[in-house]
Amino acid sequence: MPAWADLSAADLSLLPFSTRAFAEAVLQALPLRCTWHEVLENDQVLAALPVFHRKRGPIRETVIPPFTAYTPPLLRSPLEEHAIHARRHPLIPLLESLEERYHVIRLHLHPGQTDVRPFLWRGWRASPFYTYSLPVEEEGLMVKAYSSATRRTTRKYAEAFTFKEHAPSYPLAVECCVTSYQRQGRRLPLSVQALHLLVAGALNAGLARTFFAYENGNAKPAAALVILQQGETACYWVAGSEPGPSMTMLVHHVLSVLMKDGVRRFDFIGANTPTIAEFKRRFGARLTPFFRVEHIASPMLRACQALRRP
Repeated sequence: MPAWADLSAADLSLLPFSTRAFAEAVLQALPLRCTWHEVLENDQVLAALPVFHRKRGPIRETVIPPFTAYTPPLLRSPLEEHAIHARRHPLIPLLESLEERYHVIRLHLHPGQTDVRPFLWRGWRASPFYTYSLPVEEEGLMVKAYSSATRRTTRKYAEAFTFKEHAPSYPLAVECCVTSYQRQGRRLPLSVQALHLLVAGALNAGLARTFFAYENGNAKPAAALVILQQGETACYWVAGSEPGPSMTMLVHHVLSVLMKDGVRRFDFIGANTPTIAEFKRRFGARLTPFFRVEHIASPMLRACQALRRP
């Protein structure tokens, strides 16, 4: 789809989750459809959104796939206040087209898109979520921003682990992730097979990288982390570790590698579970809000959707 590449190049805030490569990985792994919605002017795409969707009986609804942190519109120009007030920004007709097609719409916006009035003024609802975001700087500056506990850990275990980046070993990373979910009593939001397909698709597209930490003398990894990378942005994505310092040491190593490779921003993806959020905070990351926006077509359908929520 040439328009996707064109608009992706224009949107400097592009995240890995908004790329065509990621969409194709999702479609390879999950029984969803993806439709490209766009706003055109003089044959130029001004705003667009790749929408994952499905049908539940007569209800057409958009879907935020598992392991997909953000599903934001792609915009050629920023959401400037005067355009929002005049309701002339291309985002407006894009929302209109979504409302005409789907009964239930849910999106996770870009962390930089904090002005949600274009959605609210159309009767959408917005809920705040949080992530931790870290500027990737020279290693000494990053370590200086760590909490004292994390600095102590990185010093104490500096010689205790070896690290490897090895894409073909991604099944081990999936295994580490699944095991961590089980240990924490959490339900994996997709099948193990689907997670294998999703990670493989992202790796094959050159969108993902896979890192491992091995405690010295052990052949089995103590921690694994698959990141997504797009331009100067990288995202913590599929991860798992044994209890102990292994994930702290692995993230410390990965940040150093990413800095040398030109990455300038690292998104820890989420800060909504207390213990996990504290782990991320200790790397000196900044708490960053983002919004979930939702539009449900009718009061009756809103009531039905509310009953389905746990």
